[in-house]
Amino acid sequence: MDVQSTPGVGTTVKTKIPLTLAIIPGLVVRSGNKRFVIPQVSLIELVRIDGDPSRTGIEMVHGAPVYRLRGRLLPLVYLDRELKIEKKSVASEDDGVRNMVVLQADSRQFGLIADEIRDTEEIVVKPLDRRLKSLKTFAGATIMGDGVVALILDVLGLAQRAGVVSEGQDRAAGGSGAGDKETASDKQTFLVFSGPDDARMAVPLGALARLEEFPSSQVEDSGTESVIQYRGKILPLIYLKVVLEERRKRRRHPEAQEAMPDPESIQVLVCNHEGSAVGLVVEQILDIIADRADVKSPATRPGVLYAAVIDNRVTEMLDLEVVLKAATAPRVHEEEHARMGDWVIRKVLSDGLAPDSALEVVGTAANGRIALAKIPQVHPDLVTLDVEMPEMDGLETLAAIRKLYPKLPVIMFSTLTERGAATTLEALSLGASDYVTKPSNAGSLDVTLRQLREQLIPKIKALCPVPAETPAAPA
Repeated sequence: MDVQSTPGVGTTVKTKIPLTLAIIPGLVVRSGNKRFVIPQVSLIELVRIDGDPSRTGIEMVHGAPVYRLRGRLLPLVYLDRELKIEKKSVASEDDGVRNMVVLQADSRQFGLIADEIRDTEEIVVKPLDRRLKSLKTFAGATIMGDGVVALILDVLGLAQRAGVVSEGQDRAAGGSGAGDKETASDKQTFLVFSGPDDARMAVPLGALARLEEFPSSQVEDSGTESVIQYRGKILPLIYLKVVLEERRKRRRHPEAQEAMPDPESIQVLVCNHEGSAVGLVVEQILDIIADRADVKSPATRPGVLYAAVIDNRVTEMLDLEVVLKAATAPRVHEEEHARMGDWVIRKVLSDGLAPDSALEVVGTAANGRIALAKIPQVHPDLVTLDVEMPEMDGLETLAAIRKLYPKLPVIMFSTLTERGAATTLEALSLGASDYVTKPSNAGSLDVTLRQLREQLIPKIKALCPVPAETPAAPA
């Protein structure tokens, strides 16, 4: 932070935010067959130089090229020369057109010559690996729309490399910043967001491709998935509130509801999963924070790696790979989804039955042993069982229920696979009252809940008739 104050005039406060903590507009340029991004904050103007250098203002001063721009000599830096980029063309570098980007490094201006100037884009800055921190020419990297990685130029570092700005001047301005840089290099950059149950959650920023916000009206249904048209492709959407098990029935902070984003829009983390782009819909994107996250504690629910202290607040670290794999399993293999998604089914089951006032979910269990222990405590009128459960699977649990509670109705969840059909027949032979098809999609909350209600509620009411209300006696 820099503060300049003049008596009787005013005070100017300048704050420099580290580039690796931002989503910034940048100018995309090409040198050789490589693309680079220049932060727009350093951009002054663009100049096109045509024809013979002797007639266009390019001069040599003590062997260094300069350009006479409106009567002022501007030092020139050739991007391909500084980065030692080989060109396929063998034409003389003094022929043809020059594309110059006028940049400012500290208080000095210089011209950067590139082969091609493209367009400006909003980019997500990804920090460089700590082993590359010593490269002053680059400030980070980003993934372009076509999936190609482009390096982000550090304008000041490039100017120092070319001799336009002296490194001594930068060190004097930075003071004792060497120790700060060493400490900063140990930090990791996280994207912090609100979870579905008012949880504070985070993922490493490097695991994301882009951050987007879409109008809810643009979301479409494709089969059993929610999708959106994105950059000329169809982007599947996964709602975190569907795939992540909630820890509580109401928000920790009621006032947080007022701070939630407009329901007419959705905030999406675009990720690359197994070669395809997937959009993870979160409640609200909060901040991008650099921290060491050294203080950790074990996770308390599936889909979370651990809890850590980030920016002096306890934050759950989302297990992005597990969540995406569980949510996209129907597109990979239905049987794999059945093995991984049992905790998703419990969440969807509770939400799907909640709107019917005649039904109440009195308990859930992660496996058959816990379910058998809970039955005498909650006295259910009906039990639903998933075949795939840890420790004690659905068929074993069904056999135990039939021995202990022979008249208790049991509905089994079945998958639409050959193996699932065989298991369903076995469950019916063991005494299951009925079965429903397991919801096979975690990408669309509305579709999944509708499928569940249409199948399950009529069968529950058929097995457990709801007594009609006794009319009040006339006065």
